[in-house]
Amino acid sequence: MRPMGTTIFRVNLNWTMASGLKRSIRLALALIGVASSGGLASANNPEPGVVGAKKDDLLPVREFFHPLAFGRPALNPSGSRLAAVFNNGFGAWSLAIVNLHTGKTRYLDGGEWFDWLKDDEIVYTCYGRMLVAWLGDVDASERESSKAPATGVVYSNFKRFTMGWVIGIPRTRRGPPAAWFQLNRGQPPVELILQNGDFVSEPSAPDEGTAESYLCDKDGDLAFAFTVKQGKALLFRRSEDSWVKCPVDLERYAFACVGDQPGEIVVLGPRQDGRSRVLQRMDAVTGRPGDVIYTDTDNNFCIGLPFRSRATGRILGFPVFNSGRSVIWLDPKYAALQQRLERSLRGKTVCILNSDVAERRYVIGYDSDRDPGGYYLWDPDKNSMRLLHKAAPWIKPEKMRPMRVISYLSRDGVPIEAYLTLPVPTASGEPPPLVVMPHGGPFERTVFGYSADVQLLATRGYAVLQPNYRGSVGYEGRFAPEDRWNFRKMSDDVTDGVKYVEKLGLIDPERVAILGEGFGGYLALCGVTSEPALYRCVVSANGIFDWRQLIEESRLDARGDSSECDILCRHLGKPASDPKKFDEMSPLGKIGRVRSPVLVYHDWAEANPDYHVRDQSDTLMAALRSNHVPYQEVERYHDKSVWVQEKEFTAILEFLAKNLGRAPAVKDGDPAAVTVGPK
Repeated sequence: MRPMGTTIFRVNLNWTMASGLKRSIRLALALIGVASSGGLASANNPEPGVVGAKKDDLLPVREFFHPLAFGRPALNPSGSRLAAVFNNGFGAWSLAIVNLHTGKTRYLDGGEWFDWLKDDEIVYTCYGRMLVAWLGDVDASERESSKAPATGVVYSNFKRFTMGWVIGIPRTRRGPPAAWFQLNRGQPPVELILQNGDFVSEPSAPDEGTAESYLCDKDGDLAFAFTVKQGKALLFRRSEDSWVKCPVDLERYAFACVGDQPGEIVVLGPRQDGRSRVLQRMDAVTGRPGDVIYTDTDNNFCIGLPFRSRATGRILGFPVFNSGRSVIWLDPKYAALQQRLERSLRGKTVCILNSDVAERRYVIGYDSDRDPGGYYLWDPDKNSMRLLHKAAPWIKPEKMRPMRVISYLSRDGVPIEAYLTLPVPTASGEPPPLVVMPHGGPFERTVFGYSADVQLLATRGYAVLQPNYRGSVGYEGRFAPEDRWNFRKMSDDVTDGVKYVEKLGLIDPERVAILGEGFGGYLALCGVTSEPALYRCVVSANGIFDWRQLIEESRLDARGDSSECDILCRHLGKPASDPKKFDEMSPLGKIGRVRSPVLVYHDWAEANPDYHVRDQSDTLMAALRSNHVPYQEVERYHDKSVWVQEKEFTAILEFLAKNLGRAPAVKDGDPAAVTVGPK
């Protein structure tokens, strides 16, 4: 499990600007959008992946980015079996299916995505193929006399699709199980029979705008579509075999999820000065808002995907992200269960992830700011809770550093929230250097919880500041609408946060670095060009530095549409109409002010199909060369393997150590250990 949502609204150092920008645009437009034989960890059954290091050893860089050992556990409808994904340590996944009565486990290759169809049928993906497994009785299937069908049946019709994902499995459909399969972004989904891959239906796209995404209702049937026309998002509902435009203004209402009733959606209400947006139901047929589900008093919240009843599909509750993380349950039964969990697992963020249809057995997820977390199987009637597995058992929470919430005023007087993680104090009492990490997007946010990159830096002696500048999701009520696209004010918010932490006396003001990817990489360059004396060094990965160039290159994407360009022009203006504005937005014209070395990260051109990333990095490096600014270039493969992340973070740590000074080593022989010493 990615610890209960900690990466939902946060950009880490492996997300590219292009994907982050497109995801942020969709958010801005409201297009949200190895077990043992018993399958359980125990004292007699050591958890796999535990690092055999001495107690005082510093955890190696690679261990922070090692694939999680265990994730996404889900009960079958009756609660008799549990499916979960395991990682072999080298990036390959296996799907483990545990019979909770007998303790026997079956392993299937793949499992990047899976869903239960019946008690004894599961559909899953394996290296781009869609497979179905008929399980039968585990014991019977292991006997030679068993005549059970083969475990994996390849759907031959899926082979021709190079991309795709399941968006819904109809629950009430009669006949063989089927699934709505999204082939590529924007293309209409197709309904396929899961037993043989035959087509059931192939609906057309809405006839207005460029299609972006499709959604199914609570029963798994195709229900809604989003398109973009002239930079504006439009919502359509499916009526019989056609699409009908909904009278919903997605400029005022942000789509959250599909509701419980036919034609119902859940939205974030209109922005109101000084007041939080409310989460409420809406009739998409009429556009009329309905009951309020939740509101926040601090102008600071966003929600994740809803938890739904296994039996009926109705919404049970939502994960809420504000200064911390919590769950709002609409069902009183679940609210009471949540209170029991929080009393039992104090000090951790806990949540009910799924259950059997009868709602007697539950899978529980937990984590904290110092712990990637793990999973329990809970039977509240029997008051029985047993550990299934830890997500990353080699991470020792006692060696990680706590994350604290701070708040400061922007230069125009608006409260900004940020997260500050401090390292272990040195024996000399010397304040640590600071690494500022603005998130990407910009329409995302950093959330409270465990972060591998933050903990890596903190355990190496760095303080880490993560500001949620204006434009961050959930803070819309605090700022004027036009501030959502005011990049200069976003950069100022980051700068104001650094100066606030300096005034607290918690860090060394002469040793500050800024590090970001995507839009965060853009803010890093903006920060060092506007405040050259503030930063000792800069790390910028896959950033966008010339918005004029980006708009020109995005006029037609691979699908032949210009929706991204239309959105940018609508909110930023057209470069030809206001060239001075675009000159001011770009830090390239101010590179001559930079006094600090820059580490430029970009994806290997042939490995990343998004040419914007490489073009922008080349433009930046040309400007650095012409202005005689020292820089280091690092080219990386466009993947998330542990080896790639180890290499890039080792380079970052060495760059920071060189430019922020050295301190007492935490571990002999560890080239990535960074210490701070004489200035």
